[in-house]
Amino acid sequence: MEERLGDVLVVGPGPVTLAQGPFLQYTAARGCLQLRDSGMRVLALEDNPATLIDLGGGTGDLFMEPPAAEVVERIVEGSGVRSMWYGLGGKRGWTLAVRLAREPWYEASGMHAPDLDDRTLWLCGDRSLLRETLEASGIANPAFRAVGSAREGQEVAEKLGFPLVVRPHFSCGGWGAGLAYNLEDYPELLEEAMRESLTGEVLVEEALHGWRKYIVLVLRDRDGGICIPGLLEQEEPLPKHDEDAVLVYPPQRAGREGEYALREMARNVVEALDLLGLIEIKLAAAPGWESLYVIDINPRPWRAMPLLEAARGVDLLRAHLDLLMGRSLSAGYAELDAKPPDCTTVIASCPAYRTEREGEGYLALGCRSMGRRLFRGGDAREAAAAAVTSLSRGPYSEVEGETLKALRGLMRPAKGKVRAGGGTPGMAGQDAEPSYYRSWPVSAGVAGGVMVLAGDNGGPGGGYEANVNCFQAVQAWKSKGGRVAVYTPDPGYALLASRVADAVFLGSLETAVVAHAVSVLDAECLTAHFGGRAAMDIAADMADRGMVVWGMQALQGGGRLTSALRRAGESGIKVVDFKMSKGREEGEGVLEGASYPLLATEEGAGKRPVHRLVYTPEEGREMLRGHQGDILWRPLKEEAQEVQVEAVATNGGHVVLLWEQVDAAGMYSTDGLAVFPPCYLTSEQSRKALELAREAIDALGWRGNLSMRIHIHNGDIGIWSLSPGPSASLPFLYRASSLPLAAYGMLTLGGGRDIEMQAACEPCSAVRAPLIPFGMIAGADILPSPQRRSSGAVIGMANDPGMAFAKALWSQGLRPQPGGVAFLSVANRDKRRALLLARELQEAGYILKATRGTAHALAAAGIEAEAVNKLREGRPNILDLIRNGQVGLVVNIPRGKYPHSDGFYIRAASVRHGIPCVTNMEVALTLARAMRQADPPAWEIMPLEGYCRVRREIRG
Repeated sequence: MEERLGDVLVVGPGPVTLAQGPFLQYTAARGCLQLRDSGMRVLALEDNPATLIDLGGGTGDLFMEPPAAEVVERIVEGSGVRSMWYGLGGKRGWTLAVRLAREPWYEASGMHAPDLDDRTLWLCGDRSLLRETLEASGIANPAFRAVGSAREGQEVAEKLGFPLVVRPHFSCGGWGAGLAYNLEDYPELLEEAMRESLTGEVLVEEALHGWRKYIVLVLRDRDGGICIPGLLEQEEPLPKHDEDAVLVYPPQRAGREGEYALREMARNVVEALDLLGLIEIKLAAAPGWESLYVIDINPRPWRAMPLLEAARGVDLLRAHLDLLMGRSLSAGYAELDAKPPDCTTVIASCPAYRTEREGEGYLALGCRSMGRRLFRGGDAREAAAAAVTSLSRGPYSEVEGETLKALRGLMRPAKGKVRAGGGTPGMAGQDAEPSYYRSWPVSAGVAGGVMVLAGDNGGPGGGYEANVNCFQAVQAWKSKGGRVAVYTPDPGYALLASRVADAVFLGSLETAVVAHAVSVLDAECLTAHFGGRAAMDIAADMADRGMVVWGMQALQGGGRLTSALRRAGESGIKVVDFKMSKGREEGEGVLEGASYPLLATEEGAGKRPVHRLVYTPEEGREMLRGHQGDILWRPLKEEAQEVQVEAVATNGGHVVLLWEQVDAAGMYSTDGLAVFPPCYLTSEQSRKALELAREAIDALGWRGNLSMRIHIHNGDIGIWSLSPGPSASLPFLYRASSLPLAAYGMLTLGGGRDIEMQAACEPCSAVRAPLIPFGMIAGADILPSPQRRSSGAVIGMANDPGMAFAKALWSQGLRPQPGGVAFLSVANRDKRRALLLARELQEAGYILKATRGTAHALAAAGIEAEAVNKLREGRPNILDLIRNGQVGLVVNIPRGKYPHSDGFYIRAASVRHGIPCVTNMEVALTLARAMRQADPPAWEIMPLEGYCRVRREIRG
């Protein structure tokens, strides 16, 4: 490919994680779009299928490949790029930058990184080096030491005393960090932090317990000009992570002298480190302000940037990119530094997971929130009151007691410490007129247009996939000349959507607030088709108020799973057996004589559906205690094959795509290993599944997108679930098939009859592998669950299915370890297939160990495996091997759910010590076979369009 000036390669952030939530996905998409607007050709390396990083780019600019050094080398050789941007990739970018720095070809090729040079990378990533540099510049630090071994850690603990904070290098979101209060908890924390650190070294420092945290954003140009666009104050004291805390803008408790000290400290830090662009500095102030320390420095756009952008209505990301490209700070930014804000903003978090070991052991400092919500007022009391009302009474409210306590603390300000202004505290949606937080309208307006409700950003995944579907739908409607507004509770998504929509409203998902936004816009209709359950509940309320709602057919019966299954069954469509109960008495009647396990689903207005697996009548009765609502009960055949369906019911026909889940049936659809097109289904099974899906669409009469799950067991086939709107897996299918189903759905809802539909390109093979933060979910067993636990996913694409699986698993850290040890513990029903698995693992270079029963079965087939004690059989046992790092892979395949058996403790120990653990035989076999092709230099590497072209050539 011809080398051209301005071609750059951007490293994408990868899947959504707890360490870096969806905010970075939106920031990366905006950043790439702005680089393209400046005249650059931007190539992107990203393995998250739900990405918008190619927005505004060409069809050959996106490489959906693993972030391996060998992959980057191949892309650079083929494209001729000499510039790499790492900062938009967050932790993924830092990690890849460290790896590439070790590659001889990288320096020889003349590559440079405008946004993260080698000096900045190590200065801000190596926490010990940062502390030493600050100290050499005369900036005070808490007592600290660099630690590279358990022995050094013990010596440091004796010198510094407890409590101590341990932080790994090159980490983010507090991932791997923790606070130890005693010598008993300290070694485990030290081990985890060193495992998480890219260098194996960690920073151990005194804990600033009870200090107050501040976040200062600084812009600095090449001439040394500095602008401070804003400071955020954390309401809860340390060690609370700022992503999980209540933030206030502008600061309420610092006072003028405190703000001056914070600004001066931030200026001194960026000048001492000679940093460029937008820098986020986290500072800790002692309770009496006698000391002020630096906690962390992010030399890139990070969490606080979109919050401050939304609060102030400014584009800080554009300023950051301009400064990196050599421009100077303009007079407008100097005014921003001096101009006081026009309101007070309170920012509350949306916790998605309960952390592990709460109340015992060391305190993990990793953040666990997926979303943020903004509330404004004339002063902090007014903004906090609006937040309390919305978070405690609004639909899908899930707010913790600590958050409510912090918000109520703002409503009772200390005298002389809180900025005056505004009126009295108002309760939004009650006595005061409902209002949105902020809007980005254009002069044309959207009168007569449609408002699109985006997804709720509070659960696992932060609503990111729903917002990707929403974004593509908005683009499609705009491409046809339609007027469209977006309503969202997510500030990051609001900033991105403002680039394409005619208007964007940022506000809470409440009917009264949405109705107010509709009236301001004079919108003619609205749709919740792409926003999920919370948006659909609001749309139903708006329809009752007389609003025209697109996709209303699917909302009949509340859009509930129960009504959809009942309606399909009454129309003669084959669905799985199911029963309904209301209250305890009816529920116990269902439990008597039921076939177990059962999947129980609780659905209700104003809350997310709750799914639970019930293995015994006793478990069912325990669930029914105190429950008076409706419950849907479905017997689950654990051996069933699960086929997943994404479809668009148009006015002139249907588009139906099938894909296959490799994991056990019944788990949440985003949480399983999946492949498109299906590779385990027979042609007859595929034909029957397609026929059943089309019959169901005709019977329901829905229009637009819908998803369903079909179970196949012993020749029987039936629909397991039906849902209106696209699923969270649609972005994967869009990348895998090239079919923009979200766009087709939007055009269909809008009455389109002549929609030009292309044929699915069907890449050679596309695999979706979920990312599930088991180590952060309190008490969680890693056995498949019907409730969503994944935060995101990666995609692997290749001509060969095995290579596609290998790529996806490599991205997740599952790589072969020749000479490593694989431990097998398999239920009797899978002993025969365990023989095949054992041979596959041996061919991949593993040494085998197994429980006695499994080892005897392997020995009878001539396969050597060392027998290991179970927990009750004496020491050393399998837990000892895991804790000693003597096992590299665990395969534990139980039958049913026995949380107090050996299996539970084996799985829990594997997760805690970072050892891959597989609980499904199909997945284990797939993984073992894929390991044969887990060699990056042997992979085929090409842009996304290349895989589609290869498929077309193969098909002739």
